Amino acid sequence: MKKTIISVLAAIITFTFGYSQTFSDISVRATLEEAGDTTHKMQIYPLLFYVNHRIELENYDSDTLVLTLKKGDYNKMFKDFFFQELEVSLEKEGTPVVLEYFFDGEQLKIPIEIKNSVVNVSYLFQSDFGMKNSSTTVLYLTPFMNEWHSWYFVNDDIPIKSLTVNVPDNLTFYSNVSSVKKGNIYELDVENTTADPNISLYFLDNEYYEKKTFENSGVKCNVQLLKGVIVDTIQHNMKDSIIVYPDNRITTDYEKKVKETVNNSLKHLVSIFGVENIDEINIVEASLSLELDNDSIYTWGRQFNMNDKQSVILIDTSYWDKNSVQHELVHSFDAVSVPKTDSSHYFFSESLVEYLSLTIKYGSEDKIDSVFQKILPKIDKMGYEIDSLPSIFTATENLLNLAGIGNEINIVIYQKVPLLLHNFAKEVGYERFVMNLCKFYHIANSEKMMNMQLFEKYMRQGIAISDEKWRLFIKSL
Repeated sequence: MKKTIISVLAAIITFTFGYSQTFSDISVRATLEEAGDTTHKMQIYPLLFYVNHRIELENYDSDTLVLTLKKGDYNKMFKDFFFQELEVSLEKEGTPVVLEYFFDGEQLKIPIEIKNSVVNVSYLFQSDFGMKNSSTTVLYLTPFMNEWHSWYFVNDDIPIKSLTVNVPDNLTFYSNVSSVKKGNIYELDVENTTADPNISLYFLDNEYYEKKTFENSGVKCNVQLLKGVIVDTIQHNMKDSIIVYPDNRITTDYEKKVKETVNNSLKHLVSIFGVENIDEINIVEASLSLELDNDSIYTWGRQFNMNDKQSVILIDTSYWDKNSVQHELVHSFDAVSVPKTDSSHYFFSESLVEYLSLTIKYGSEDKIDSVFQKILPKIDKMGYEIDSLPSIFTATENLLNLAGIGNEINIVIYQKVPLLLHNFAKEVGYERFVMNLCKFYHIANSEKMMNMQLFEKYMRQGIAISDEKWRLFIKSL
C-alpha cells in the first residue's frame, strides 16, 4: 500500500546551447532517481522533475541570455510553484558561481559578462496535469505535455541537440520523440530539431497497471490495463491518515472484451493499411475525463509515435464502449499527414478518420445510424444546427482543450462531417462507399500522398455520381 507521502521521482536534464549558427547546440540529459526528504518543497503530485540546463555559449555577443516558456497561461501567477528552487550559475574554472537573473514566469533573463562561458539553469518542476484531471489520475499517470505546459525553456535561435531520460524500474516511460533505450536510460532523438520540438514525456506507475500483450496479423499490442485506485483512511498515532493503493477492477470478462475489441480492429486495419508503417502498439488506460464549467464532460485521448513503427495511445477507460479506440488505432496505421496549412487538414486528419473508425467499430449502416441518432439531440441541446455550422475547410485550429473552449469547431470535425459522410454513403450505396474509402486509404498510404483529388478519384469509382452532385457534397462539408 502507498503512504500519503509518495516517493518523489527526480529528473535531471542538461542543455548545451550554442548561440551563433556555427555554435548553435543544445544538449539535454535527464536522469530519474529517488529523491530524499521533500517536505520543504511545494509538492502535491507524485512526480517531480529536477531540471538542469547546461548552456555552452561560444562567441556570445549579447550581455543577456533570454530563455522563454512558450506554454502555460498561469506561469506568471504560479511560477514559484511550477519552477521551484530556480538557480542560475556560471562555470568558472570548474567552480559554479551563482548568477543573478530575472524570471517573470514567461521569460528567464540572465545577464552574461563573459563571451565564452558555460551557464547552468536548474529548477524543480511538477506537471500541471493534476489541475486538469481527476486527483487520482496523477497517482498512476503523469504527463509532462509541453504543448499544454512548458517544462523546459527555449531560445528560437538554439536547436536542441540531445536529451536522455533515466527511468526507474517501477515506471513505464513513453515520449512523443523517438528514443533508444540503453538499460534504464532513454536517449531521445532530438538532434536537428527546431528550438521548440514540443517534447512531451509520459510516466506510468507500474503498480497500478497490469500489462497484457498479444499479437494479431503481425502487429504486437501491449495493453496497459488500469487496476484503479482505492483511497482509504487509517488511524495512525491517533490521527487520520489518507492512503492510496491499487484496486482490482480488471475482471476476466473485461480483459476478454478488451482483447476482442483490439483484435477485431487490428484485423480490419491490417487489411486496409497493411503493416508497413506499424509493428507495435501500446494502449494505456487512464481516467481522462473531467467536468467543464458549462457542466459538460470533456473526455480526451491521444495517439503519438514513440519510435518508427511504434505507436502509443492514451485512452479514457470509457473508450472501449465507443469507437474512440478505433479512431486512435487508425491514426497508428495511417502514416500520411496533411499539413495544417492545407484547408483539407482537419478533414483528412480527423473527420475522415472518425468516419472510418465508425465503420470498423459498428460495421453496418443501421448501427452507425443509431450512433448519430444519439448524437444529434446533444448537439441541438448545445444550441447548434448542423446546417449552420462552418465548413471543415475553414477550420484552422481544433480549439477544444481542457479549458472547454472551441466546441463549435469540435462538433464540425467529429460530428457534422462524419454525419454528412454517412448520409452521402447511404445515398450512393453504403457498402460501395465504405469499400472505396478503404481503397482510398490503402492507395494514399502506398503512395504517401493524401489530397482531395485522390479522394475524389477513388471515392467515385464504380458509383454513378455526377460532377455537380460531388461538388455539392464537398461544399456541404
